Amino acid sequence: MHRALLLVLTVTALALPGSASAATITNGTVSLGVNPSGDLNATEGDGPLIGVTYVPTGNDGTRAGSPWEGWGAGAKGPTQFEGHSNQEVGQAGYTQGTFTRTASSAVSVVNILRNEVPALRLTQEFHPAPTTPNLYEITTTLENISGGPLTDVRYERDMDWDVEPSAFSEYVTIQRGRTPPADLLYSDDNGFGNNDPFSPTDADSGNGPLLDGTANADFEDSGPADHGARFRFAFGDLAPGQSKQFFLYYGAAGNEEDADAAVSAAALEVFSYGQPSDTPEGPTAGTPNTFIWGFRGVGGTAVIPPRLTLTPESATSPAGGSHAVTATLTDSGGTPVPGARIVFAVAGANPASGGGTTGANGQAGFSYGGPNAGDDTITACLDANNSGGCDGGEVTDTATKHWDGPPPPPVIIDPVPDPEPVLGKSVVAGAVSGTVRIKLKNGKFKTLGADEAIPLGSTIDATKGKVRLTSAANAAGATQTSLFYQGAFVVTQTRGAKPITQLALSGKLSCTKRKGRRATASAKRRVRRLWGDGKGSFRTTGRHGAATVRGTKWLTEDRCNGTLVRVKRGKVSVRDFGKRKTVLVKKGHSYLARAK
Repeated sequence: MHRALLLVLTVTALALPGSASAATITNGTVSLGVNPSGDLNATEGDGPLIGVTYVPTGNDGTRAGSPWEGWGAGAKGPTQFEGHSNQEVGQAGYTQGTFTRTASSAVSVVNILRNEVPALRLTQEFHPAPTTPNLYEITTTLENISGGPLTDVRYERDMDWDVEPSAFSEYVTIQRGRTPPADLLYSDDNGFGNNDPFSPTDADSGNGPLLDGTANADFEDSGPADHGARFRFAFGDLAPGQSKQFFLYYGAAGNEEDADAAVSAAALEVFSYGQPSDTPEGPTAGTPNTFIWGFRGVGGTAVIPPRLTLTPESATSPAGGSHAVTATLTDSGGTPVPGARIVFAVAGANPASGGGTTGANGQAGFSYGGPNAGDDTITACLDANNSGGCDGGEVTDTATKHWDGPPPPPVIIDPVPDPEPVLGKSVVAGAVSGTVRIKLKNGKFKTLGADEAIPLGSTIDATKGKVRLTSAANAAGATQTSLFYQGAFVVTQTRGAKPITQLALSGKLSCTKRKGRRATASAKRRVRRLWGDGKGSFRTTGRHGAATVRGTKWLTEDRCNGTLVRVKRGKVSVRDFGKRKTVLVKKGHSYLARAK
Protein backbone atom coordinates (compact mmCIF):
# COMPACT_ATOMS: atom_id res chain seq x y z
CA MET A 1 0.00 0.00 0.00
CA HIS A 2 2.75 2.48 0.92
CA ARG A 3 4.83 1.59 -2.17
CA ALA A 4 1.80 2.13 -4.42
CA LEU A 5 1.14 5.52 -2.83
CA LEU A 6 4.79 6.49 -3.21
CA LEU A 7 4.70 5.48 -6.88
CA VAL A 8 1.68 7.70 -7.54
CA LEU A 9 3.37 10.68 -5.86
CA THR A 10 6.55 10.10 -7.87
CA VAL A 11 4.73 9.97 -11.17
CA THR A 12 2.88 13.16 -10.28
CA ALA A 13 6.19 14.89 -9.55
CA LEU A 14 7.49 13.95 -13.01
CA ALA A 15 5.50 16.69 -14.72
CA LEU A 16 7.08 17.47 -18.10
CA PRO A 17 8.80 20.84 -18.62
CA GLY A 18 6.65 23.36 -20.43
CA SER A 19 3.48 22.13 -18.74
CA ALA A 20 0.86 24.37 -17.18
CA SER A 21 2.91 24.44 -13.99
CA ALA A 22 5.42 26.85 -15.54
CA ALA A 23 5.80 30.19 -13.77
CA THR A 24 6.20 33.82 -14.71
CA ILE A 25 8.09 35.67 -11.97
CA THR A 26 9.02 39.36 -11.71
CA ASN A 27 10.75 41.86 -9.46
CA GLY A 28 9.09 44.81 -11.18
CA THR A 29 12.07 45.52 -13.44
CA VAL A 30 12.80 42.09 -14.93
CA SER A 31 10.38 39.23 -15.62
CA LEU A 32 11.38 35.61 -16.29
CA GLY A 33 9.37 32.76 -17.73
CA VAL A 34 10.62 29.66 -15.86
CA ASN A 35 9.80 26.08 -16.74
CA PRO A 36 9.73 23.43 -13.98
CA SER A 37 12.97 21.98 -15.37
CA GLY A 38 14.76 25.32 -14.84
CA ASP A 39 15.09 26.54 -18.42
CA LEU A 40 13.46 29.76 -19.67
CA ASN A 41 10.84 30.70 -22.30
CA ALA A 42 7.64 29.66 -20.55
CA THR A 43 3.94 30.48 -20.61
CA GLU A 44 1.93 30.57 -17.40
CA GLY A 45 -1.73 29.75 -17.95
CA ASP A 46 -3.15 31.89 -20.74
CA GLY A 47 -0.39 34.48 -20.39
CA PRO A 48 2.19 35.43 -22.99
CA LEU A 49 5.42 33.58 -23.69
CA ILE A 50 8.12 35.08 -21.47
CA GLY A 51 11.86 34.54 -21.68
CA VAL A 52 13.68 37.53 -20.20
CA THR A 53 11.48 40.65 -20.33
CA TYR A 54 12.58 44.19 -19.45
CA VAL A 55 9.44 45.55 -17.80
CA PRO A 56 9.95 49.30 -18.56
CA THR A 57 9.94 48.64 -22.33
CA GLY A 58 7.99 45.37 -22.45
CA ASN A 59 10.67 43.96 -24.77
CA ASP A 60 12.05 40.44 -24.38
CA GLY A 61 15.51 39.06 -25.08
CA THR A 62 14.94 35.34 -25.83
CA ARG A 63 11.31 34.48 -26.70
CA ALA A 64 11.03 35.52 -30.39
CA GLY A 65 11.45 32.86 -33.05
CA SER A 66 12.87 29.65 -31.65
CA PRO A 67 12.70 29.60 -27.82
CA TRP A 68 16.29 28.35 -27.62
CA GLU A 69 17.48 28.64 -24.00
CA GLY A 70 18.46 25.80 -21.75
CA TRP A 71 20.96 23.82 -19.77
CA GLY A 72 22.86 20.56 -19.90
CA ALA A 73 24.76 18.85 -17.07
CA GLY A 74 26.49 15.55 -16.36
CA ALA A 75 29.76 13.84 -15.53
CA LYS A 76 32.37 12.07 -17.63
CA GLY A 77 33.16 9.26 -15.28
CA PRO A 78 33.22 6.62 -14.16
CA THR A 79 30.53 6.26 -16.87
CA GLN A 80 29.71 9.35 -18.96
CA PHE A 81 26.14 10.65 -18.71
CA GLU A 82 24.26 13.91 -19.26
CA GLY A 83 20.79 15.39 -19.14
CA HIS A 84 19.42 18.59 -20.69
CA SER A 85 16.35 20.76 -21.05
CA ASN A 86 15.66 23.30 -23.79
CA GLN A 87 12.25 24.22 -25.18
CA GLU A 88 13.63 23.99 -28.73
CA VAL A 89 16.09 21.08 -28.43
CA GLY A 90 13.92 19.06 -26.05
CA GLN A 91 14.37 17.34 -22.69
CA ALA A 92 16.23 14.13 -21.93
CA GLY A 93 18.28 12.29 -19.36
CA TYR A 94 16.61 13.47 -16.14
CA THR A 95 13.56 13.10 -13.96
CA GLN A 96 11.66 16.10 -12.71
CA GLY A 97 11.82 16.75 -9.01
CA THR A 98 9.99 19.48 -7.16
CA PHE A 99 9.08 22.87 -8.62
CA THR A 100 7.88 25.63 -6.32
CA ARG A 101 7.24 29.30 -6.97
CA THR A 102 6.07 32.63 -5.58
CA ALA A 103 5.26 35.83 -7.42
CA SER A 104 8.94 36.74 -7.55
CA SER A 105 10.85 33.45 -7.16
CA ALA A 106 10.96 29.83 -8.28
CA VAL A 107 12.96 26.71 -7.36
CA SER A 108 13.53 23.88 -9.85
CA VAL A 109 14.97 20.49 -8.84
CA VAL A 110 15.82 17.77 -11.35
CA ASN A 111 17.73 14.49 -11.01
CA ILE A 112 20.07 13.68 -13.90
CA LEU A 113 20.25 9.98 -14.68
CA ARG A 114 23.12 7.57 -15.19
CA ASN A 115 21.89 4.27 -16.55
CA GLU A 116 18.33 5.33 -15.57
CA VAL A 117 19.42 5.92 -11.96
CA PRO A 118 19.63 9.43 -10.43
CA ALA A 119 23.30 10.39 -10.11
CA LEU A 120 23.51 14.21 -10.19
CA ARG A 121 20.93 16.57 -8.68
CA LEU A 122 20.57 20.01 -10.25
CA THR A 123 18.85 22.68 -8.14
CA GLN A 124 18.22 26.14 -9.64
CA GLU A 125 16.79 28.81 -7.32
CA PHE A 126 15.48 31.89 -9.13
CA HIS A 127 15.17 35.06 -7.03
CA PRO A 128 15.72 38.82 -7.42
CA ALA A 129 19.41 39.67 -7.19
CA PRO A 130 20.03 41.29 -3.78
CA THR A 131 22.56 43.78 -5.16
CA THR A 132 20.68 45.28 -8.16
CA PRO A 133 17.06 45.41 -9.40
CA ASN A 134 18.25 44.85 -12.99
CA LEU A 135 19.15 41.20 -12.48
CA TYR A 136 17.68 37.91 -11.36
CA GLU A 137 20.07 35.63 -9.48
CA ILE A 138 19.81 31.87 -10.04
CA THR A 139 21.66 30.00 -7.29
CA THR A 140 22.72 26.81 -9.05
CA THR A 141 23.83 23.67 -7.19
CA LEU A 142 25.16 20.38 -8.59
CA GLU A 143 25.08 17.60 -5.97
CA ASN A 144 26.53 14.11 -6.31
CA ILE A 145 23.74 11.69 -5.30
CA SER A 146 25.22 8.67 -7.06
CA GLY A 147 26.70 7.04 -3.96
CA GLY A 148 30.17 7.04 -5.53
CA PRO A 149 32.63 9.56 -6.93
CA LEU A 150 31.85 11.53 -10.09
CA THR A 151 34.69 12.83 -12.26
CA ASP A 152 34.75 15.84 -14.60
CA VAL A 153 31.36 17.25 -13.62
CA ARG A 154 30.13 19.76 -16.22
CA TYR A 155 27.37 22.32 -16.78
CA GLU A 156 26.51 24.10 -20.02
CA ARG A 157 23.98 26.83 -20.76
CA ASP A 158 23.04 27.93 -24.30
CA MET A 159 20.89 30.89 -25.23
CA ASP A 160 19.80 32.43 -28.54
CA TRP A 161 19.57 36.20 -28.17
CA ASP A 162 16.38 37.41 -29.90
CA VAL A 163 16.46 40.98 -28.65
CA GLU A 164 13.35 42.99 -29.28
CA PRO A 165 12.57 45.35 -30.98
CA SER A 166 15.00 43.93 -33.58
CA ALA A 167 14.74 40.19 -32.87
CA PHE A 168 16.91 37.96 -35.12
CA SER A 169 19.31 40.90 -35.75
CA GLU A 170 21.16 41.77 -32.58
CA TYR A 171 24.62 42.80 -31.47
CA VAL A 172 26.19 40.34 -29.04
CA THR A 173 29.01 40.89 -26.55
CA ILE A 174 30.92 38.32 -24.48
CA GLN A 175 33.42 39.37 -21.80
CA ARG A 176 35.46 36.73 -19.97
CA GLY A 177 37.79 39.06 -18.03
CA ARG A 178 41.53 39.65 -18.30
CA THR A 179 42.05 36.14 -16.93
CA PRO A 180 39.11 33.87 -17.86
CA PRO A 181 37.44 32.02 -14.96
CA ALA A 182 39.21 28.79 -14.03
CA ASP A 183 35.99 26.76 -14.37
CA LEU A 184 35.10 28.16 -17.82
CA LEU A 185 35.90 25.42 -20.35
CA TYR A 186 34.46 26.98 -23.51
CA SER A 187 32.43 29.93 -24.83
CA ASP A 188 31.17 31.22 -28.16
CA ASP A 189 28.17 32.93 -29.82
CA ASN A 190 26.29 29.74 -30.75
CA GLY A 191 22.96 29.99 -29.01
CA PHE A 192 21.72 27.02 -31.04
CA GLY A 193 23.99 24.44 -29.40
CA ASN A 194 22.70 21.03 -28.36
CA ASN A 195 23.27 21.67 -24.61
CA ASP A 196 25.39 18.51 -24.28
CA PRO A 197 28.41 19.59 -22.19
CA PHE A 198 30.52 16.80 -23.71
CA SER A 199 29.69 17.43 -27.39
CA PRO A 200 32.40 18.61 -29.79
CA THR A 201 32.52 22.32 -30.63
CA ASP A 202 34.70 22.34 -33.75
CA ALA A 203 33.53 23.68 -37.10
CA ASP A 204 33.19 20.21 -38.66
CA SER A 205 30.74 19.10 -35.97
CA GLY A 206 28.23 21.82 -36.84
CA ASN A 207 28.18 22.71 -33.15
CA GLY A 208 30.89 25.37 -33.21
CA PRO A 209 30.69 29.19 -33.19
CA LEU A 210 28.35 30.95 -35.61
CA LEU A 211 30.61 33.93 -36.36
CA ASP A 212 34.38 33.86 -36.65
CA GLY A 213 36.37 35.16 -33.73
CA THR A 214 33.81 34.35 -31.06
CA ALA A 215 35.18 31.03 -29.75
CA ASN A 216 36.94 31.35 -26.37
CA ALA A 217 37.38 35.06 -26.92
CA ASP A 218 36.25 38.46 -25.68
CA PHE A 219 34.31 40.43 -28.27
CA GLU A 220 32.02 43.46 -28.30
CA ASP A 221 29.02 44.28 -30.49
CA SER A 222 29.44 41.35 -32.84
CA GLY A 223 26.79 41.43 -35.56
CA PRO A 224 24.16 42.34 -36.29
CA ALA A 225 23.18 38.71 -36.71
CA ASP A 226 20.83 36.06 -35.34
CA HIS A 227 23.15 34.58 -32.73
CA GLY A 228 23.50 34.21 -28.98
CA ALA A 229 25.92 32.96 -26.32
CA ARG A 230 27.11 29.66 -24.89
CA PHE A 231 29.14 28.93 -21.76
CA ARG A 232 30.46 25.49 -20.80
CA PHE A 233 31.94 24.91 -17.33
CA ALA A 234 34.03 22.04 -15.93
CA PHE A 235 33.96 21.77 -12.13
CA GLY A 236 36.26 18.80 -11.60
CA ASP A 237 35.33 15.83 -9.42
CA LEU A 238 32.63 15.52 -6.78
CA ALA A 239 32.84 13.02 -3.93
CA PRO A 240 29.63 11.28 -2.78
CA GLY A 241 27.33 13.88 -1.24
CA GLN A 242 29.57 16.78 -2.30
CA SER A 243 28.10 19.82 -4.06
CA LYS A 244 29.29 22.59 -6.35
CA GLN A 245 27.43 25.91 -6.15
CA PHE A 246 27.65 28.89 -8.51
CA PHE A 247 25.43 31.78 -9.56
CA LEU A 248 23.73 32.49 -12.87
CA TYR A 249 22.19 35.87 -13.74
CA TYR A 250 19.61 37.09 -16.25
CA GLY A 251 18.34 40.65 -16.56
CA ALA A 252 18.21 43.88 -18.52
CA ALA A 253 18.77 47.64 -18.26
CA GLY A 254 17.74 50.68 -20.28
CA ASN A 255 21.22 51.29 -21.72
CA GLU A 256 24.71 49.86 -21.72
CA GLU A 257 25.99 52.15 -18.95
CA ASP A 258 23.27 50.95 -16.57
CA ALA A 259 23.94 47.36 -17.66
CA ASP A 260 27.63 47.83 -16.77
CA ALA A 261 26.59 49.09 -13.33
CA ALA A 262 24.39 46.00 -12.80
CA VAL A 263 27.22 43.67 -13.90
CA SER A 264 29.52 45.52 -11.49
CA ALA A 265 27.06 45.34 -8.59
CA ALA A 266 26.74 41.56 -9.06
CA ALA A 267 30.52 41.14 -9.58
CA LEU A 268 29.97 38.93 -12.65
CA GLU A 269 33.05 36.94 -13.73
CA VAL A 270 31.84 36.29 -17.29
CA PHE A 271 28.86 37.81 -19.09
CA SER A 272 27.10 38.42 -22.39
CA TYR A 273 25.06 41.38 -23.66
CA GLY A 274 22.34 41.23 -26.27
CA GLN A 275 21.43 44.60 -27.82
CA PRO A 276 19.04 45.66 -30.62
CA SER A 277 20.42 46.82 -33.97
CA ASP A 278 17.80 49.26 -35.26
CA THR A 279 18.30 52.12 -32.78
CA PRO A 280 19.66 55.49 -33.99
CA GLU A 281 22.17 55.62 -31.11
CA GLY A 282 23.95 52.51 -32.38
CA PRO A 283 24.99 49.32 -30.54
CA THR A 284 27.30 51.02 -28.03
CA ALA A 285 24.38 52.88 -26.39
CA GLY A 286 22.30 49.74 -25.82
CA THR A 287 18.97 51.55 -25.92
CA PRO A 288 16.09 51.04 -25.36
CA ASN A 289 17.24 47.86 -23.62
CA THR A 290 20.45 45.93 -23.06
CA PHE A 291 19.87 42.31 -22.01
CA ILE A 292 22.34 40.70 -19.59
CA TRP A 293 23.43 37.13 -18.95
CA GLY A 294 26.34 36.12 -16.75
CA PHE A 295 27.91 33.94 -14.06
CA ARG A 296 29.64 34.42 -10.69
CA GLY A 297 31.44 31.93 -8.43
CA VAL A 298 33.06 30.09 -11.35
CA GLY A 299 36.69 30.66 -10.43
CA GLY A 300 37.16 34.13 -11.92
CA THR A 301 37.35 37.77 -10.92
CA ALA A 302 34.80 40.52 -11.48
CA VAL A 303 35.06 41.79 -15.07
CA ILE A 304 33.72 45.23 -14.03
CA PRO A 305 34.69 45.17 -10.36
CA PRO A 306 32.76 47.14 -7.79
CA ARG A 307 34.77 49.32 -5.43
CA LEU A 308 35.23 48.28 -1.81
CA THR A 309 36.69 50.74 0.72
CA LEU A 310 37.47 50.09 4.36
CA THR A 311 37.46 52.98 6.86
CA PRO A 312 39.29 54.11 8.86
CA GLU A 313 42.38 53.19 6.88
CA SER A 314 44.50 53.23 10.01
CA ALA A 315 44.04 53.83 13.73
CA THR A 316 45.90 53.62 17.03
CA SER A 317 44.55 53.15 20.55
CA PRO A 318 45.55 51.49 23.84
CA ALA A 319 45.29 47.72 24.04
CA GLY A 320 42.29 46.37 25.87
CA GLY A 321 39.65 48.28 23.94
CA SER A 322 37.70 47.56 20.77
CA HIS A 323 37.96 48.77 17.18
CA ALA A 324 35.22 49.23 14.55
CA VAL A 325 35.57 49.50 10.77
CA THR A 326 33.07 50.13 7.98
CA ALA A 327 33.19 48.54 4.52
CA THR A 328 31.50 50.52 1.73
CA LEU A 329 30.68 48.87 -1.62
CA THR A 330 29.78 50.89 -4.75
CA ASP A 331 29.25 49.83 -8.36
CA SER A 332 31.09 51.14 -11.43
CA GLY A 333 28.81 54.18 -11.48
CA GLY A 334 29.46 55.04 -7.82
CA THR A 335 26.05 53.87 -6.57
CA PRO A 336 25.95 52.04 -3.21
CA VAL A 337 25.47 48.29 -3.57
CA PRO A 338 23.03 46.77 -1.05
CA GLY A 339 22.63 43.10 -0.14
CA ALA A 340 26.26 42.11 -0.75
CA ARG A 341 27.98 39.64 1.57
CA ILE A 342 31.14 41.08 3.12
CA VAL A 343 33.69 38.97 4.99
CA PHE A 344 36.10 40.50 7.51
CA ALA A 345 39.34 38.90 8.66
CA VAL A 346 41.94 40.21 11.12
CA ALA A 347 45.53 38.95 11.08
CA GLY A 348 48.22 39.99 13.54
CA ALA A 349 48.23 40.52 17.29
CA ASN A 350 44.46 39.95 17.65
CA PRO A 351 43.15 37.45 15.05
CA ALA A 352 39.40 37.71 14.46
CA SER A 353 36.81 37.19 11.74
CA GLY A 354 33.22 38.10 10.97
CA GLY A 355 30.81 38.98 8.25
CA GLY A 356 27.86 41.14 7.34
CA THR A 357 25.56 42.25 4.53
CA THR A 358 25.63 45.74 3.08
CA GLY A 359 22.60 47.91 3.75
CA ALA A 360 20.86 50.40 1.48
CA ASN A 361 23.86 52.71 1.92
CA GLY A 362 26.23 50.01 0.68
CA GLN A 363 27.87 49.68 4.08
CA ALA A 364 28.59 46.80 6.46
CA GLY A 365 30.25 47.20 9.84
CA PHE A 366 32.57 45.03 11.91
CA SER A 367 34.19 45.42 15.33
CA TYR A 368 36.58 43.31 17.39
CA GLY A 369 38.57 43.48 20.60
CA GLY A 370 42.28 44.15 20.98
CA PRO A 371 43.53 42.65 24.25
CA ASN A 372 47.06 42.24 22.85
CA ALA A 373 49.47 45.06 22.06
CA GLY A 374 50.81 45.06 18.50
CA ASP A 375 49.69 45.49 14.90
CA ASP A 376 46.68 44.07 13.06
CA THR A 377 45.83 43.97 9.36
CA ILE A 378 42.09 44.04 8.70
CA THR A 379 40.86 42.67 5.37
CA ALA A 380 37.36 43.06 3.97
CA CYS A 381 36.24 41.23 0.84
CA LEU A 382 33.16 40.77 -1.31
CA ASP A 383 32.34 37.08 -0.81
CA ALA A 384 31.70 36.32 -4.49
CA ASN A 385 31.51 32.54 -4.08
CA ASN A 386 29.74 32.50 -0.68
CA SER A 387 32.61 30.54 0.87
CA GLY A 388 32.56 32.55 4.08
CA GLY A 389 36.20 33.56 3.59
CA CYS A 390 38.34 35.89 1.51
CA ASP A 391 39.50 33.95 -1.55
CA GLY A 392 41.91 34.92 -4.31
CA GLY A 393 40.54 37.26 -6.96
CA GLU A 394 37.70 38.64 -4.81
CA VAL A 395 37.27 42.40 -4.45
CA THR A 396 39.10 43.41 -1.25
CA ASP A 397 40.45 46.31 0.77
CA THR A 398 42.66 46.45 3.84
CA ALA A 399 43.20 48.68 6.86
CA THR A 400 45.65 48.67 9.76
CA LYS A 401 45.25 48.96 13.52
CA HIS A 402 47.97 49.51 16.12
CA TRP A 403 47.33 48.69 19.75
CA ASP A 404 49.49 50.44 22.36
CA GLY A 405 49.95 48.66 25.58
CA PRO A 406 49.52 47.31 27.95
CA PRO A 407 47.45 50.16 29.33
CA PRO A 408 48.81 51.65 32.58
CA PRO A 409 47.00 50.71 35.78
CA PRO A 410 44.31 53.15 36.75
CA VAL A 411 45.40 56.01 39.03
CA ILE A 412 43.13 56.43 42.00
CA ILE A 413 43.00 60.06 43.11
CA ASP A 414 41.39 60.95 46.39
CA PRO A 415 39.26 63.97 45.58
CA VAL A 416 40.06 67.05 47.61
CA PRO A 417 36.97 69.14 48.26
CA ASP A 418 37.05 72.70 47.03
CA PRO A 419 37.58 75.24 49.81
CA GLU A 420 34.49 77.10 50.95
CA PRO A 421 34.32 80.61 52.46
CA VAL A 422 33.21 80.81 56.13
CA LEU A 423 31.01 83.71 57.19
CA GLY A 424 32.94 86.07 59.43
CA LYS A 425 36.13 83.98 59.27
CA SER A 426 37.53 83.49 55.78
CA VAL A 427 37.21 84.07 52.03
CA VAL A 428 38.44 81.94 49.10
CA ALA A 429 41.04 83.51 46.81
CA GLY A 430 42.56 82.13 43.63
CA ALA A 431 44.94 83.61 41.05
CA VAL A 432 43.31 84.00 37.61
CA SER A 433 46.27 85.54 35.75
CA GLY A 434 49.59 87.19 36.42
CA THR A 435 51.15 87.08 39.88
CA VAL A 436 49.03 87.46 43.02
CA ARG A 437 50.66 87.48 46.47
CA ILE A 438 49.32 87.08 50.03
CA LYS A 439 50.92 88.58 53.11
CA LEU A 440 51.66 85.98 55.79
CA LYS A 441 51.59 86.47 59.56
CA ASN A 442 55.37 86.88 59.60
CA GLY A 443 55.05 89.85 57.26
CA LYS A 444 56.37 88.04 54.20
CA PHE A 445 54.39 87.42 51.00
CA LYS A 446 53.74 84.14 49.20
CA THR A 447 52.48 83.59 45.66
CA LEU A 448 48.83 82.56 45.41
CA GLY A 449 47.94 79.59 43.25
CA ALA A 450 44.60 77.78 42.95
CA ASP A 451 41.68 78.58 45.20
CA GLU A 452 42.52 78.49 48.88
CA ALA A 453 40.90 79.73 52.07
CA ILE A 454 42.26 83.09 53.29
CA PRO A 455 41.49 84.36 56.81
CA LEU A 456 39.79 87.71 57.11
CA GLY A 457 42.27 90.50 57.72
CA SER A 458 44.70 89.15 55.14
CA THR A 459 46.46 91.47 52.68
CA ILE A 460 46.27 90.48 49.03
CA ASP A 461 48.58 92.10 46.44
CA ALA A 462 47.05 91.95 42.95
CA THR A 463 48.97 94.85 41.44
CA LYS A 464 50.49 92.47 38.85
CA GLY A 465 47.68 89.98 38.40
CA LYS A 466 44.02 89.17 38.82
CA VAL A 467 42.50 87.46 41.85
CA ARG A 468 39.11 85.78 42.07
CA LEU A 469 37.59 86.41 45.50
CA THR A 470 34.64 84.35 46.80
CA SER A 471 32.97 85.20 50.11
CA ALA A 472 29.94 84.10 52.09
CA ALA A 473 26.81 86.05 51.18
CA ASN A 474 24.67 84.89 54.13
CA ALA A 475 24.48 82.30 56.89
CA ALA A 476 22.60 79.86 54.63
CA GLY A 477 25.69 79.02 52.57
CA ALA A 478 25.21 81.32 49.54
CA THR A 479 28.40 82.77 48.05
CA GLN A 480 29.41 85.74 45.92
CA THR A 481 32.36 86.17 43.59
CA SER A 482 34.23 89.08 42.01
CA LEU A 483 37.54 89.75 40.27
CA PHE A 484 40.00 92.31 41.61
CA TYR A 485 43.19 93.60 39.99
CA GLN A 486 45.78 96.41 39.67
CA GLY A 487 45.94 96.98 43.41
CA ALA A 488 46.56 95.68 46.92
CA PHE A 489 43.96 95.47 49.65
CA VAL A 490 43.02 94.12 53.09
CA VAL A 491 39.93 91.92 53.08
CA THR A 492 37.38 91.99 55.96
CA GLN A 493 33.65 91.36 56.31
CA THR A 494 30.80 93.11 58.17
CA ARG A 495 28.50 91.27 60.51
CA GLY A 496 24.77 90.78 60.26
CA ALA A 497 22.27 88.89 58.10
CA LYS A 498 23.55 90.58 54.92
CA PRO A 499 27.30 90.90 55.34
CA ILE A 500 29.39 93.08 53.06
CA THR A 501 32.87 91.95 52.04
CA GLN A 502 35.18 94.94 52.41
CA LEU A 503 38.42 95.57 50.55
CA ALA A 504 40.48 98.42 51.99
CA LEU A 505 43.10 99.78 49.62
CA SER A 506 46.56 99.01 50.94
CA GLY A 507 49.94 100.54 50.33
CA LYS A 508 51.72 103.78 51.10
CA LEU A 509 50.12 107.04 50.08
CA SER A 510 52.76 109.76 49.90
CA CYS A 511 51.69 113.28 49.01
CA THR A 512 54.35 116.01 49.25
CA LYS A 513 53.06 119.59 49.10
CA ARG A 514 54.88 121.82 46.67
CA LYS A 515 54.63 125.41 45.76
CA GLY A 516 53.49 126.77 42.43
CA ARG A 517 52.10 124.83 39.51
CA ARG A 518 53.73 121.56 40.55
CA ALA A 519 51.54 121.34 43.64
CA THR A 520 48.42 120.73 41.56
CA ALA A 521 50.07 118.03 39.47
CA SER A 522 51.30 116.28 42.60
CA ALA A 523 47.82 116.32 44.16
CA LYS A 524 46.24 114.57 41.14
CA ARG A 525 48.85 111.87 40.92
CA ARG A 526 47.36 108.36 41.35
CA VAL A 527 49.02 106.66 44.24
CA ARG A 528 47.04 103.45 44.80
CA ARG A 529 44.03 101.90 43.08
CA LEU A 530 41.90 98.75 42.71
CA TRP A 531 39.60 97.53 39.94
CA GLY A 532 36.63 95.31 40.76
CA ASP A 533 34.42 93.28 38.40
CA GLY A 534 31.67 90.93 39.58
CA LYS A 535 28.44 90.44 41.50
CA GLY A 536 27.59 90.48 45.18
CA SER A 537 27.91 92.77 48.21
CA PHE A 538 31.44 94.12 47.95
CA ARG A 539 32.82 97.42 49.22
CA THR A 540 36.14 98.97 48.23
CA THR A 541 37.40 101.55 50.69
CA GLY A 542 39.87 104.37 50.14
CA ARG A 543 41.13 107.10 52.45
CA HIS A 544 38.33 109.57 51.71
CA GLY A 545 35.49 107.38 50.40
CA ALA A 546 34.08 103.88 49.89
CA ALA A 547 32.25 102.24 46.97
CA THR A 548 29.57 99.63 47.69
CA VAL A 549 28.34 97.45 44.79
CA ARG A 550 26.08 94.50 44.03
CA GLY A 551 27.13 93.74 40.48
CA THR A 552 29.30 96.05 38.44
CA LYS A 553 32.74 96.93 37.14
CA TRP A 554 34.34 99.83 38.96
CA LEU A 555 37.60 101.52 39.89
CA THR A 556 38.51 102.84 43.33
CA GLU A 557 41.55 105.10 43.28
CA ASP A 558 43.21 106.95 46.16
CA ARG A 559 44.75 110.21 45.09
CA CYS A 560 46.38 112.89 47.11
CA ASN A 561 43.38 115.13 46.51
CA GLY A 562 40.75 112.51 47.28
CA THR A 563 39.31 109.11 46.52
CA LEU A 564 38.01 108.68 42.96
CA VAL A 565 35.32 106.11 42.06
CA ARG A 566 34.72 105.43 38.35
CA VAL A 567 31.91 103.15 37.13
CA LYS A 568 32.26 101.11 33.90
CA ARG A 569 29.13 98.94 34.34
CA GLY A 570 26.13 99.02 36.66
CA LYS A 571 25.70 101.42 39.60
CA VAL A 572 27.87 102.13 42.64
CA SER A 573 26.92 103.67 45.96
CA VAL A 574 29.76 106.00 47.05
CA ARG A 575 30.15 107.17 50.63
CA ASP A 576 31.94 110.51 50.88
CA PHE A 577 33.64 110.49 54.28
CA GLY A 578 34.33 114.23 54.29
CA LYS A 579 30.83 115.36 53.40
CA ARG A 580 29.23 112.47 55.28
CA LYS A 581 26.90 111.73 52.41
CA THR A 582 26.20 108.86 49.97
CA VAL A 583 26.17 109.45 46.20
CA LEU A 584 24.84 107.01 43.53
CA VAL A 585 27.23 106.85 40.57
CA LYS A 586 25.99 105.32 37.31
CA LYS A 587 27.75 103.68 34.34
CA GLY A 588 30.13 106.02 32.55
CA HIS A 589 30.41 108.48 35.45
CA SER A 590 32.83 109.07 38.31
CA TYR A 591 32.89 110.74 41.69
CA LEU A 592 35.77 112.25 43.65
CA ALA A 593 35.45 112.25 47.42
CA ARG A 594 37.82 115.14 48.10
CA ALA A 595 40.37 115.27 50.84
CA LYS A 596 39.78 117.86 53.57
